[in-house]
Amino acid sequence: MTAVTHKAGRVRPVRLFYVVAITGRSESRQRANQIVPAIRRFALPQSNGMNLAALQHLIRSAQALAEDVPLLVLGSASLLASFPDLGNPQGPLASTYDAGLCPDPFDKLTAVMLDEALGENRAYFRIHGYHADILRDSILQTLPKGWHERLVPVPETKAALALDPHDLAAVKLLVGRPKDLALVRELYSSTQLERATVLERIELLPVPVELMPRLLDTFRSIFHR
Repeated sequence: MTAVTHKAGRVRPVRLFYVVAITGRSESRQRANQIVPAIRRFALPQSNGMNLAALQHLIRSAQALAEDVPLLVLGSASLLASFPDLGNPQGPLASTYDAGLCPDPFDKLTAVMLDEALGENRAYFRIHGYHADILRDSILQTLPKGWHERLVPVPETKAALALDPHDLAAVKLLVGRPKDLALVRELYSSTQLERATVLERIELLPVPVELMPRLLDTFRSIFHR
């Protein structure tokens, strides 16, 4: 069995045998034996990237394993709940192969199980071409205040909610990686983001005052009047 370590908000498994003592070896094996049948129940052809159908499949597979646990969808894949067309073959998410999922409420053993079954380089990824990036709940503390009230239901799924696009844009501007800024720029140029709303969400970010000038400069470099 495995247990959770944390790095950059993600679940990463390490080999720790005391988990067996907590869960019971026979119970752990029984649960592990459910993984392949549960995934096969929702089998889809291999994907060329992350799209709404792939996200839905990933969510259903996770909930089949984790007894319908509610899930938060974070990261770029969360945009698919609001703008499914972004997952089209020529869309900006065509080269995205993961979806950030966070069990809500967060449970370490559930997170480990989902990472082992659906994470990067697992059999699921090799079969379908996309995977889950299981996130720990501390990442929620980095989101704009009130984010939970603005969550967007993922279409045709049960108990799966995605981050609001403007909340995501504010976080991506703060992180400031070139690929994040490129995505925000494309969303704005295609009128899928409102300048005033993104600015409001920036002001709701829990960031130190000294970081705000740089963040606002980044915002103005993309969101021209």
